[in-house]
Amino acid sequence: MDQLLLIHLSDIHMGHGPADYQWNQRIVLDKLLDDIGEAQAKEGAPRPDTILVTGDVAFKGDPNEYRQAGE
Repeated sequence: MDQLLLIHLSDIHMGHGPADYQWNQRIVLDKLLDDIGEAQAKEGAPRPDTILVTGDVAFKGDPNEYRQAGE
């Protein structure tokens, strides 16, 4: 049986809070990507087929918030 492996993130609210809080968002997302890569390298974890982001992606709907999320 074929399986679909996905990572589900919800309500990331890019752009929320003051500038120092936004840096925290970036740090958390970067660490998540690092953890996925390390799990693949160390444990032979399969590569996710997709990342599913639901809920609020942006805080105010500013195009830059969506750009940040896409990166």
